[in-house]
Amino acid sequence: MRDSWRRWGAALLALTVLAALVVRRSGCSRIARRTPAPQVAASVRGEVGARVPEFRLKDASGREVSSEDFRGKVLLVDFWATWCEPCKVEMPGFQDLQNRYGDRGLAVIGIALDSDPVAVERFAKQFGVHYTLLLTSPEVERQFGGILGIPTTFLIDRHRVIRKKTIGFEYKEAIETRLKEIL
Repeated sequence: MRDSWRRWGAALLALTVLAALVVRRSGCSRIARRTPAPQVAASVRGEVGARVPEFRLKDASGREVSSEDFRGKVLLVDFWATWCEPCKVEMPGFQDLQNRYGDRGLAVIGIALDSDPVAVERFAKQFGVHYTLLLTSPEVERQFGGILGIPTTFLIDRHRVIRKKTIGFEYKEAIETRLKEIL
């Protein structure tokens, strides 16, 4: 009989502990309500809320271009490659955004992961891209938090703060909606 009571007591204790864990994990306890959820630090490189790093890169003709050349502008910075199929779809849309909003302060910058400037120029001509195209460097990729996939697109406000980051294809209309909010 004693063994029976011990088993019931152990089972009841186990259920009580399990219930307490479920309540705490579901946010129903007072502790969970008072403790705010952790926020992503705005200082994490390349993430929304972080400031854009200063950078210098060369264009396909070898001319050095600095991020300072775009001071006071809203930037759409796109990491891309000539062999990237989604890039071929996105980039004409980015050119359209540059044409429509350039006079309101938008500057589109494409940073090619290609090392061949001739291939970059050929691509730009083939797809009708006339905005600034630069050749990447490992340092700039690190400054943007590492490029995990392409295309990777950043929308950056006039104060150099990243307002939107997209890894992978994004429809022009989705970027345009966010762009209108910060122009």
